[in-house]
Amino acid sequence: MKIIFNGFFYNPSLNQSLIKIIEEFKFSKCHTFACADSQPENFPSHTNVVVYDYHEIAKGEYSNVEWSKITPLDENIISKMRDCESIVLKMMDRLRLDNYEERKYLYLKHLRYWHHVLKEDSIGLFLASGIPHEVYDFIIYKLCKLKNIPTLLITYSTINGVSFISTDLDTEPALEIVKAYQEIMSQQPTEVVLSERFREHYDFQTCKEKDPIPWYTEDIPQFVVQDSLKLISEYLLDNIKNPFRTLKQFIDLQNLVHRFTNRIKYFQKSREIKTLFDVYDRNASDPDLQQKYIYLALHYQPECTTSPMAGVFVDQILMVEMIASLLPKNVYLYVKENPWQTWECRNKNFYTDLLKIPQVKLIPRTFNSFRLIEKCLAVATATGTVAWEGLFRGKPVLMFGQHFYQYAPKVFTVRNIEDCKFALHQIIDCNVKPSLDEMKMFLKAMENTAVIAYSDIAFADKASITDKENTNNLFYALRNKIINLGILPLA
Repeated sequence: MKIIFNGFFYNPSLNQSLIKIIEEFKFSKCHTFACADSQPENFPSHTNVVVYDYHEIAKGEYSNVEWSKITPLDENIISKMRDCESIVLKMMDRLRLDNYEERKYLYLKHLRYWHHVLKEDSIGLFLASGIPHEVYDFIIYKLCKLKNIPTLLITYSTINGVSFISTDLDTEPALEIVKAYQEIMSQQPTEVVLSERFREHYDFQTCKEKDPIPWYTEDIPQFVVQDSLKLISEYLLDNIKNPFRTLKQFIDLQNLVHRFTNRIKYFQKSREIKTLFDVYDRNASDPDLQQKYIYLALHYQPECTTSPMAGVFVDQILMVEMIASLLPKNVYLYVKENPWQTWECRNKNFYTDLLKIPQVKLIPRTFNSFRLIEKCLAVATATGTVAWEGLFRGKPVLMFGQHFYQYAPKVFTVRNIEDCKFALHQIIDCNVKPSLDEMKMFLKAMENTAVIAYSDIAFADKASITDKENTNNLFYALRNKIINLGILPLA
């Protein structure tokens, strides 16, 4: 069998788990991706390995590919991938391609190449160490779904060192939790005993003395936008202080033009971001916490949490418009910008359009999110951690995207207006709320179904697990999932 792997080559632990999978199932050919400083090692001799440079592929640079031998696209495949195309064109925000024609060209190039590879190599499995969101990998994933090629995706949770393995982003980001949670609920336990990892997370979320700020958001950036003239003067001064470097760059004319162009763009963006957030800050005001309100914390973009995990609600104003249109007149929608947000995926129209929506109030970016959670009727989000935090504070959730906690108690999945009407009725009229007992049972369901491992090196130091344990846990979990797909190990 032939396979496509995405990720895994960022540290030895992930690399070894993948090598063990290849050895176990004797894959004859493997397409995979790596950076220059993280090349795959120790592949079995029986496996023909095609390694792509991640940075080149991201830009659509397929080295040594004879395009005359690659099957052209036709109306059939392009039409069937329209849904993917609309998502990918938005996903390319992360590539900073401003021109539609550039985005469309890149999309069709990726689509053509991987449509050809999947067919010509008879690919039997796509395995990703994370949720596909780097454009090329999402196209591969969607092509596999179209062609009924099995996919396995390692998805993260909000608990350090806790992951799930999914076969489909749209239908089951962590479906095993549902059955486990229902079984625990049916037993009506008088006490739920959690393992150390999950008990610590429960204590962390329910601590009354300290806000449970995630480690990756502890240092809120202060976006101090400098004046363009000051930036220019600093740039010139730096060149004067480094005459030899400046001379070398001058000789390399192409590099000089590239640096100068980038500097000009940076100057322009520095002015844009100041103007942009001036609009937000002028119209934001401290909230009246005595009012009835739904709290909606905007996601940082571009990022995986909205593209692809939010689906159509990657355009976050759609969430705001839907909720606001259905709220009673005495209930407000408090919207707070992500403190990490830059100019990307935002413009003045985004904020001015928000302000035109009745009952929407913008909250200062620096206002404490936990104080907003404590007093709200409910939390609204695509897939944000803010909703997970709200559940431990007795707050129901309107969830517009796909993530593991969509199965948690009193989380209302919203796809359309009827879903939203039902959720608001339950929240406002019926006063439904999750309890801590329910959340403890949900944590137990997670404990019974999760993989204790990480697949993103950013979480390695926080996972409280050795490299060997991580390798073995990933290997055995992936092995079982692959066998469940009907793919058996070869002796």
